[in-house]
Amino acid sequence: MRAEHEFYCSTTAHINHKVQLRHEESPSHTKSSVDVSYGKHWDEINNKHRLLLSQSFRNQSRHNLTSYALEFSLQVPDKRLNYKTQLMHSHLRQRGAESSTHLKVNYNDQMPLVAGLHWKDTSKAMFRNWEGMFNMDTPWLYMHTTHKLSQPQRHTYQLTSELTARKWLTVRSLVLEGYYRDRSKDREARLHLYAPAVTYLKAVGWVMVAKQGLKASCTISSVWSPALRGDLSLENSKQGRTLQLASSYGKHNLSLTAGLTTLDKNLRKRMVMMKMTLSEPKHPSMELELEGGVEELRKDKQIYQKRALLLLRQPFQNFLQSFLLQETFTVDLHKGLYILESKAHLYSNRDIIHTLTLGYQQPSPFVSPGPLVFLGPYSQRSQSRSADLGSGPTNVNIIIWSFLNL
Repeated sequence: MRAEHEFYCSTTAHINHKVQLRHEESPSHTKSSVDVSYGKHWDEINNKHRLLLSQSFRNQSRHNLTSYALEFSLQVPDKRLNYKTQLMHSHLRQRGAESSTHLKVNYNDQMPLVAGLHWKDTSKAMFRNWEGMFNMDTPWLYMHTTHKLSQPQRHTYQLTSELTARKWLTVRSLVLEGYYRDRSKDREARLHLYAPAVTYLKAVGWVMVAKQGLKASCTISSVWSPALRGDLSLENSKQGRTLQLASSYGKHNLSLTAGLTTLDKNLRKRMVMMKMTLSEPKHPSMELELEGGVEELRKDKQIYQKRALLLLRQPFQNFLQSFLLQETFTVDLHKGLYILESKAHLYSNRDIIHTLTLGYQQPSPFVSPGPLVFLGPYSQRSQSRSADLGSGPTNVNIIIWSFLNL
């Protein structure tokens, strides 16, 4: 197909122009072009005021091969512009697969960009194997990378990548290696980033799952930060569950232990424990401990009694370092009483006891907050104000009691 268009004006020469359009098509080749000539010498062959634009597509594919090439060009002679782009791709399917893609950019007889991608699949039966390569060259950066992903054994994968760069960025043989294995209940992963002279990053982790628990470990070391390590263990048994966690960052160590234990199923006695320890060189270790428990003391037709216990120990001096709280709940159906007794033990042997009673007696129900008792030692200075207290240390009880009828 061919089409032409001409425009001529004798008084205004710069708007004169001629446009030629060509299009050719065959089963394997398609080509199109546009030629625009303008200005005073618009109808001359050697006219420099021209715009040439062309594109072509060539397809050479067959049964087991896919191959095509695409080309685009632009020329403006008076601006000294000559631009061309070429893209070529091929894919071969024979005893595996292999593919290549190339891109070239030509600008005024220079190559500002050349890139190529090549990969192939050489897998056999159940084992996979892929290999690839990428190249790029520009006036500012050159880059070359290779990649390989393989399956040497069932449920095992290996990855290797290498990078080399020059010009604006310089990288010499930077290698990334990866490894992954999955065997049902056993999993392992490794990652290694290194150059010939230095190791930048190294990470290793594994997980093992069993009927009675779970174990996991992870280690990360790099050239930018201290080594980090973490270990986790979770165990499950008929008596309870236990969680252990240990981690280290450089010279700092942190451990955490938590557990749930069933001591007596008949009385439904359960204990919960958590302990955290932080240690570092040349400093005493700090421990945080928390314990709790629930126990049924008695259960029959007339009396039900249950007790809860909470214990806290922590190393920070600005807060309460030791605290013990005990709650006992009693239901006496024979006397019609519901009793909640609270005991709190603070540091320095100071105790607080409070009893709350809810009951029903003719003619109306009642609520008795009970006595609020403070127990604790007093110094000689505080005791000297009363002659009846004597000269030695004495425990002083302060009792506040109230009674409320409803």
